[in-house]
Amino acid sequence: MGWVGGDRNRLWIRTEGDAVDGILDTAEAQVLFGRSFSRWWDVVAGVRFDARPAPSHTWFAVGIQGMAPQFLDVQATAFIGQSGHVAARLEVEHDLLITQRLVLQPLVELSLSGTDDPDRGIGTGLSTGEVGFRIRYEIKRELAPYAGVVWHKKLFGTGDAAREQGDDPGGWHLVSGLRFWF
Repeated sequence: MGWVGGDRNRLWIRTEGDAVDGILDTAEAQVLFGRSFSRWWDVVAGVRFDARPAPSHTWFAVGIQGMAPQFLDVQATAFIGQSGHVAARLEVEHDLLITQRLVLQPLVELSLSGTDDPDRGIGTGLSTGEVGFRIRYEIKRELAPYAGVVWHKKLFGTGDAAREQGDDPGGWHLVSGLRFWF
C-alpha cells in the first residue's frame, strides 16, 4: 500500500497477492482517491481489479481507513462488482515496537461476500479469515523486510467449494516480503 498527495487529498495504491508452491493464487490491485474527514481518518473510493483467481473481476470500491484508539490501523472497504455483486473486507493491524527498528505486527483480515460466485469458488457470507503476525526490521523507515506466520482459512461456503474441488481450504502459512515506500 502506498499513497501520493498531501494531508487532505491522496491517491492510494493497494496491492495484494498470494503464491502457493510458486503458483500465483490470488492477485489484486486497488487505485483509490482518499479524502481526510478527520485527523486520523480518510474516506476512500475507486477501483479494484482482481487478476486472480480467474476469471478476473473489476469492482467499484468505497470505504474508510485510519487509526482507531490504541493505535489500531483499520481498513473497512465495500466492493460492488458486475451484476451488483457485493463484497466487503475488514483489516486490522497494530505495530508493536520491540526496538526502534524491530516491529511486531499482529493482523486480522475478514472477507465477506453478498452472493455465491461459483466461477471463483466463493460462497455467500463470511468467505475468508486471516490471523497472524509479521516481524519486520526497518533498515530505514522506508525499507523493511518482513517475515511471519499467518493462519488463512476459506470459511463456510467458500471452504466447502474448495474441498469439493480438492483444494486445501487453508491453514498455517509462512509469509515474507519487503515493505517499502518513497
